[in-house]
Amino acid sequence: MFSGSFPHEIVDIRPDAVALILSADGSDPAVRATLTALAGKVQDRVLHGFARSISFLLGERVESIRVLSEASNTLLSMSAFRFLLGRGCIITEERIRANLTNAKTEISDSLRSRLERGYGRGSSRRHPSRFRRSWPRSDR
Repeated sequence: MFSGSFPHEIVDIRPDAVALILSADGSDPAVRATLTALAGKVQDRVLHGFARSISFLLGERVESIRVLSEASNTLLSMSAFRFLLGRGCIITEERIRANLTNAKTEISDSLRSRLERGYGRGSSRRHPSRFRRSWPRSDR
């Protein structure tokens, strides 16, 4: 699908991930919109053809092959946002910018205090079922 629009290379980077390197001006909003639309079409084809959902991470423009490894690492770190955005998402730096620039990295003192009062310190050992109801495991 991308081959009709952009010259590209596909690189297998690990068992569950490939990198699609495109020759495109990603700073142009029209090109970004086209890339996002193509990513959505690929997702639909994979979902309907293979019953699998895939996520896309669209990185920023890379000016030199010398910084390609750094750009790849940035994209891999952005992949953590799949947990926030869900399966089959398209992650762009614009979409997660508010999260990346958020200075708050901890819960507030008032929320911490309310949680401690509500559950009590050490109550996970005394009342494990209370925590199972409140914090369901994601692997079930």
